[in-house]
Amino acid sequence: MLLALASCVAIGCGGTTGGGVTVRDAGSTVTIDGPGARVVASRDPFRLTLSSTGSPTVLEAPDRGLFYVSNGARVYLETLERVDRASTVELRVASAGGVATVAVSFPANGIARIALTPPSEAHATAAGERLASPADESIYGLAERPVTNAIVSELFAVPTGGLDRRGTTVSMKMEATVALFTPFFQTSRGYGVFVEGTALGRYDLAAANPDALELEFDIPRGRDSLVYDFFGGPTPDDVLDRYTSVSGRPVLPPEWTFKHWRWRDEHRIGTPAMLDGVPMNADFVDDITHYEELGIPIGNYTIDRPWGTGDLPNLTEPEEPGFGDLEWDTTRFPNPDKMIAALTNRGYHLFLWVAPWATGVTTNREAKENGYLAPNSKYMIDYTNPAAVAWWTPKLQKLIQMGVAGFKIDRGDEDTPSDDTDVYYDGRTGSEIKNAYPEIMAKVHYDAVKAVRGDDFLNYPRAGYAGSQQWAGFSAGDLPGKDFFKNPTDAGLRLGILAVQNAALMGFPMWGSDTGGYEQFGQREVFARWLEFSAFSPIMEIGGTGTHAPWDMPTEPNFDQEMIDIYKHFVTIHHALVPYFYSHAQEAHRSGRPIAKPLFMNYPDDTRVRDLWQEFLVGDDILVAPVWQVGTREEDVYLPAGSWVDYWDPSRTFDGPKDLKAEPAPLDRIPIYVHAGSAVLGTF
Repeated sequence: MLLALASCVAIGCGGTTGGGVTVRDAGSTVTIDGPGARVVASRDPFRLTLSSTGSPTVLEAPDRGLFYVSNGARVYLETLERVDRASTVELRVASAGGVATVAVSFPANGIARIALTPPSEAHATAAGERLASPADESIYGLAERPVTNAIVSELFAVPTGGLDRRGTTVSMKMEATVALFTPFFQTSRGYGVFVEGTALGRYDLAAANPDALELEFDIPRGRDSLVYDFFGGPTPDDVLDRYTSVSGRPVLPPEWTFKHWRWRDEHRIGTPAMLDGVPMNADFVDDITHYEELGIPIGNYTIDRPWGTGDLPNLTEPEEPGFGDLEWDTTRFPNPDKMIAALTNRGYHLFLWVAPWATGVTTNREAKENGYLAPNSKYMIDYTNPAAVAWWTPKLQKLIQMGVAGFKIDRGDEDTPSDDTDVYYDGRTGSEIKNAYPEIMAKVHYDAVKAVRGDDFLNYPRAGYAGSQQWAGFSAGDLPGKDFFKNPTDAGLRLGILAVQNAALMGFPMWGSDTGGYEQFGQREVFARWLEFSAFSPIMEIGGTGTHAPWDMPTEPNFDQEMIDIYKHFVTIHHALVPYFYSHAQEAHRSGRPIAKPLFMNYPDDTRVRDLWQEFLVGDDILVAPVWQVGTREEDVYLPAGSWVDYWDPSRTFDGPKDLKAEPAPLDRIPIYVHAGSAVLGTF
């Protein structure tokens, strides 16, 4: 009673605090209502109950909830002592290490924000939350890969993992080549949780305790709290809408970016070939002339590294990046201005590889002399330094003014100084910049290109963290067509099918993968199946090490007419869907609603699709079931509710939900179904 009376003195026993927030003290509980969301705090023991419009009621774990880490041990919050009204509602909560503060606010409709500040005397190094989770709850998001480890995901890819992360742990730390991470998950119960900031973190998704979801994040030097946002909604789309309203709406690129992309890992130095009467790189001419001779639709073209001069020896990894001082290597690429003109005149848009590295003789000297490098790095640029950004930007813009339409931005997820002793220009330490760097990098390049081309461009890095979706589309990391020992594998394609759906669940709708795998595929069938999958990815990019060309195959026959037909047919399908992709990209820009997505997004009440990653939706009306295993020639398909038409044979119609057994999947086709009566039916 005395505690309740103290709270009444602080806030009144019920009343509005301002901003539409109401606090009601019932003695044993305090209820805080904001626009579209509610937080209920019980006094003893202290526990939070969270809900928002359209979401279930979510409880903290019954044994323990919010905690902080002091002297290497978790300290849990125990008893609510006082409720204060400031700009937010502040709950003073006792713990064994002193009185902590839990601030409750409502940044937007349907979003409750919880900020835990441990007692100052505890010198906390981390903090976290534990939420109760029923056994039938599926958990989605957090990372692009089912296994957030480059060894397992790429070097020795294994066919394991699905969309549902329940029973797993996830490290929230950017890892090289594994590409996309974001501290946001949503569940099949209809809510999501987003941890703000870029501190390193860890998730235990009912692995150690089958009844609890745990998150724990470091508290970096100069910070004092853990902040997370809770939001729900009637549908998974509503959850993503609220998440992207906080983290940033996805970029809207121009419509032409949805045409397919052709690239090679390297355009070799050799005797030039003639195009339009001008000597140019022979590999480049090989691509352009074969497209014309074979009647393959014109799309976009990317030149990967190496393309530039001026690299310092032994400055980076053994393979030099080959872009140095951001000046064209005219030995490798004779007449670059005329090469760009040849592309432009044919209707292509050109993209160029860059990295956040000052590796050239001139760029490295300038960066060192002016203090533009990241702490304790020989070449990584510190983009938190405005002067470094102002120095780098015109180098990029010079290329854009030549006719380059955007950049393929590599790295940013590796070689980033990330120790607590690494202090960047803006005062943040390396442990906080590790996750922040990809978003900072994407923003720098976005601003540089936008100043020249307005909205008529797209950059696409491989690395991204929460917020990066505002500035770029994304290319998957180095998904393998061969493993580390150069053995052929189809597991890389399996990872890609999962990755496009995970990216959608994470708020990254603009996504594509290296068709055939970054490492040159060892089986022609993998290339065929990857082409079929990529045709229904928002970004269809074809390239990697070697040629990735059906007219110059690493398998027999070298000039492979069947593969040419498959290549051309599925590029043509993708191009026919460009208006469809673009209309859904516009919606993604407005609300975060993804383009390609798991069936769970549209059918959350259908338990059959909770972890059904083997098929996915493109928009709302196209269902595809990619084939990834070599040797497969038929595929089981599940059709959810609705009326469906077989793309290959429109006379076949089905009313779902329905299981289709052994649907035909010869090498040149995969199962595709379209909603009956939809506008896209018959357009591709």
